[in-house]
Parts: sequence; C-alpha cells; structure tokens
Amino acid sequence: MRRFDTSDLSAHMVDLDSDWEDDDEDAEEYPGPLIVHAVEEGPVYAITKCRNRIVYVVNQTVHLLEWPPTNGHVLRPLKTLSIQGDYTEILYTISLSPDFVVAAGAGECLFVWATGTWDLVHTISVSQPKDCGLNTSCVLTTDWNQNEAGALLCGGYDGRLSLWRLAHRLGNEN
Repeated sequence: MRRFDTSDLSAHMVDLDSDWEDDDEDAEEYPGPLIVHAVEEGPVYAITKCRNRIVYVVNQTVHLLEWPPTNGHVLRPLKTLSIQGDYTEILYTISLSPDFVVAAGAGECLFVWATGTWDLVHTISVSQPKDCGLNTSCVLTTDWNQNEAGALLCGGYDGRLSLWRLAHRLGNEN
C-alpha cells in the first residue's frame, strides 16, 4: 500500500475565495479533497445531500449549502435554520428529503422543517420507553424512507430503532 506524506498538506489546500481552476493532472497524485468548506461555529456532527442541497448540523443549528459548488469548488451558503427558544442541546443527526429536513440529538426531540419555506413545521418529543434502563432517548441517527412519504427511521442511544409515520403531522398524506 502506498503511503502519502501529509506534512505539507497546506500547500494543497483550496482557497475558497479565489477562482480555482480544476487541474486534472494533479488529481491522481494528491489524495486530499477537492472542496473544503470551513465551519467556524464548531464540529460538524452530521451531513447529508439531496438534489441541489447539502445540509449539515453544528451544535443547535442546521446549515444549508448549494450543490453543485459554484466557481467549480465553492459551496455557497443558502440558509441557516435555528431552533427558537432556549434549546441548548446538541443536534447529532440530520436527514433531508425533497420536502423536509429533520434534525435531532440530545434534546430528545425531532425538529422538522419544510424545504419549500424553511419554516419549522413540527417538533416531536421522543419519549423514553418505560423498560429502558437509560436516562436518555438521545437520537443519534435519522433517515427518511424513500419509498414512503413522511416515514422517518430513527436510532438512538437507548438501543432502539423507531419508524415514525409523520405524513399526517406534516400535511403530506397520500
């Protein structure tokens, strides 16, 4: 297996503010990313892509970026979604469908935004099962069921998988 010297990676980093031209002759030699988007707010806990959007979570906010990148390699911010009120728990997961974005985490809630308006359309409390010996229902992963509109799969710290049928709550009944 070939090993790469990473001591001089800064020489290969992309300046996102410049009009960087794609240089295919270096693509096979350098194992690093072609696009780098700096996040100043903190660690990125989850990221996903659907159609022409990239969505990621940092702390208590959801960030949307345009896809594909403009100018070849620049990801343009589109919107930042925040949870109103005094919500201070970290969001660990995010899922994006053509119609909705869901984010969840340590706060034991699912937050659902409509992609058409980017309004928060639902907050769903995730109750802890009575037979669970843990003291949290922290949601660690989510995924929209692509075959059933409004069906959301969740997995959490309590070791359970849950299927939520949210179509009736989201005004998306079929």
